[in-house]
Amino acid sequence: MAKKTTKKTTKRKPRVKEVAAAAPPAGREPTAAPIAMGDVLGQSRAMAVLEDAMRTDRVHHAWVFHGPVGVGKFTAALAFAAALLDPSTAAD
Repeated sequence: MAKKTTKKTTKRKPRVKEVAAAAPPAGREPTAAPIAMGDVLGQSRAMAVLEDAMRTDRVHHAWVFHGPVGVGKFTAALAFAAALLDPSTAAD
């Protein structure tokens, strides 16, 4: 009986796409600490919904912060996340 030979294959390393680090938006400096939910300007209705969800202990698994650029989506999301993760930053 003839000995069966196997072909050795070398596995290729997957290509890694190099991505440049995104620069922060112009004019927006990172803050040292998130602001309180009560201090978010221009988002009174949205913040009321988020505060009500926290107060009634019915926080959904996901929230969508959608709208035009510069209206405070990131600020509102950051304040909400801080309130969820650190009770000392709770709504004022």
